[in-house]
Order: sequence, then structure tokens, then C-alpha cells
Amino acid sequence: MARQKDERVDVSEAEPTLVNVTVLVGIPRQRLLDVLGPPSFSCKPAISSRSTKPAPPPAPCRGDDDLAYSFYALPKNWRGGGPELLFEFDGGQSVVRARWFRTQ
Repeated sequence: MARQKDERVDVSEAEPTLVNVTVLVGIPRQRLLDVLGPPSFSCKPAISSRSTKPAPPPAPCRGDDDLAYSFYALPKNWRGGGPELLFEFDGGQSVVRARWFRTQ
């Protein structure tokens, strides 16, 4: 869930090495959506008009039903990244894996 650009952020609050997210395994998808809102980006593969087979989901997504949330804010017109939280569902309706990753 990307924060608003004007919001002050204590980066230590979102440091992935300090937060154990394995306790979220088993949480229903709808509960995550109710609490966190829509994901920051879609894990569904983009459909290309040049190809008949779908593209693989964007990294680090493993399936098109995964949910990914951003926990950082960048100034306008900046490039970069930060901590992201990925929930994997493996085709089901409950989290089977929750893990942090970093974008750059």
C-alpha cells in the first residue's frame, strides 16, 4: 500500500528484516483485501496482442492470484523502490506464503 507522498514515514517501521510475516499464512484473501485494500500492483500477467500465450506474472509473483503491497513512498518523478510484501495463494483463497522482497 503505497503511502501518500506528503506523509512522513519512519523507515524502521517497514524494515522487512524486523517484521515476521509468516503469522499471516492461512489468512483468507478477502480479509487481506478488507484490511490492506487493493494491492499496490497486479500479479496478473499482461496480455500481449503479439502472442497467443500469456506472459508469465511479473517478478517476484509466482501466480496471477498473488497480492503484492508496497510499503514506501518516493518523491514525485523519482525512481526507486523499497520494501514490498507478497502474499502467495497457490490458486486457493487462503495465504500459503507471505514474504518480503525489495525493489530498486
